[in-house]
Amino acid sequence: MAISESPVIDATLLAIEEINANGGLLGRKLVPVVIDGKSDRATFAHEAERLITEEKVVVIFGCWTSASRKAVKPIVEKYRHLLLYPVQYEGAEQSPNIVYGGQSANQQIIPAIAWSMQHLGKRFFLVGSDYIFPHMANEIITTQLKTSGSNVVGEHYLQLGSSDVADVIEKIIASKPDVILNTINGDSNLAFFKALRAAGITSELTPTLSFSIGEPEAVQLGQLITGDYASWSYFQNLDNAENRAFLKRFKARFGEDRVLSDPMQAAYTNVQLWAASVTEVNNSKPEVVLNNIKYQHRNTATGIVFVNQENNHQWKTSRIGKIRRDGQFDLVWQSSYPVEPVPFPIYRTPYQWRDTVKKHYERWGGNWENPGPEKMQAAQQAAAAAGNQLAALQNNRAIVSLTVSSSDNIKSSQEIRAIESRWIDLPLDDQLLQHLLKRPAALSLKQFQRLHSRFSEIFITDMHGLTVAMTNKTSDYYQADEQWWIDTYANGAGKVWQGEIEYDESAAIWAIPLYRPLRDSSGKLVGIIKAVIEIGDFISRQDNKP
Repeated sequence: MAISESPVIDATLLAIEEINANGGLLGRKLVPVVIDGKSDRATFAHEAERLITEEKVVVIFGCWTSASRKAVKPIVEKYRHLLLYPVQYEGAEQSPNIVYGGQSANQQIIPAIAWSMQHLGKRFFLVGSDYIFPHMANEIITTQLKTSGSNVVGEHYLQLGSSDVADVIEKIIASKPDVILNTINGDSNLAFFKALRAAGITSELTPTLSFSIGEPEAVQLGQLITGDYASWSYFQNLDNAENRAFLKRFKARFGEDRVLSDPMQAAYTNVQLWAASVTEVNNSKPEVVLNNIKYQHRNTATGIVFVNQENNHQWKTSRIGKIRRDGQFDLVWQSSYPVEPVPFPIYRTPYQWRDTVKKHYERWGGNWENPGPEKMQAAQQAAAAAGNQLAALQNNRAIVSLTVSSSDNIKSSQEIRAIESRWIDLPLDDQLLQHLLKRPAALSLKQFQRLHSRFSEIFITDMHGLTVAMTNKTSDYYQADEQWWIDTYANGAGKVWQGEIEYDESAAIWAIPLYRPLRDSSGKLVGIIKAVIEIGDFISRQDNKP
């Protein structure tokens, strides 16, 4: 992500240097502490916490990818600190500790798609990096296109930083789209556009509209993207007095050959908004500034910008530019006025959007990006090995005998309801719990668990769905109304299967559940085993829940 992130640092530093040249804030000079996030969300999270706890910073400016922002979000919320984020993003989020300085989806994506359907075509191919922003952006795009009578003819995601683009080029050729919608981030764009042009896919015949390519990326990509489009709030070519003055100051500091982009301009503006708030409240403490910054506004190089008091997002003018040979953009459309930020697009409720975000997070096993095929494959191999190990329990005579005898000892529905009603509050020294945790079959489970440490939980039910032995207290006593139990029971046939990667709330781990039928010597189904294996060491680089 250096191609995109490094220039943002320069714009941030320029704003800080200008404040210091004018005497600083509250009688003191600002001291920037610059940290390299290494294109890695775990590094962003670790360093954000270190900046707060060790460096004692009063504000954090930064992050680019949504994966990095989402990694830092729980950190600034934990310490009631302040992050000013400079980049457009997918929406479906708001935080009292983050000021969102880039465009939300309704300010960038939605108007750009409406313009594209009117001017470029009706058949769209979606390509993006395999992390949360492109996936959520494409959820919004797909919904918008369906409601407008247009079609998504293909969709493909690249691992962040990957140059393996052969498959996506083949799909684009086969699907014959009118327009390519690009949410690739970072240097994967170079491989993608090189391959597009090598395949004879030109901007004249099949234009690409990008949501993360600004002037710094356009200069590096050169003629590969001439004639294509991008959607932002700011372009360097905007003709207004504020922008001309901004360009002059930036180039005087960093060189005439340097270019400016929307996230750079937003980063610069974020520093100004923060400084204005500090000055107004005569205090730099994050919680004090947060209460004031939502009332700030400023005339900037992109026009009037002000913070929405309800969601900490900024009102922004929407614009679309066509890429020139020199890496600059010719403005082809803009909104008539700044657009109100709506973090949760109208197509779904806020709850539904948050649920969609959570599903992606869980699908990647506690990551805001696809951890990669190698890690996912390692997790699945661990699950397969654990499944093989469970054969020892399935063949354990004591366990099988217990489930048979328990099934014969039928409890009434009234007895079951009575146990269930008090189950959650039962102390560990309760007689029933002690019985389920210490009976011989339970001790066999614990001995098995000691031999195979990846198993975080194992328990067994009888044919009626009642828990009969366990390694630790389960969330329920009666399991027959759970979908996993119904699927494993399979109308008495018994089914071997495993669940999806999930976050185990009680154990605070990322795990894969395994389900196995228990059979007697004749092959008759007599009970069910559920075992949970921990896989966080394979796939999760940051120990935080969704």
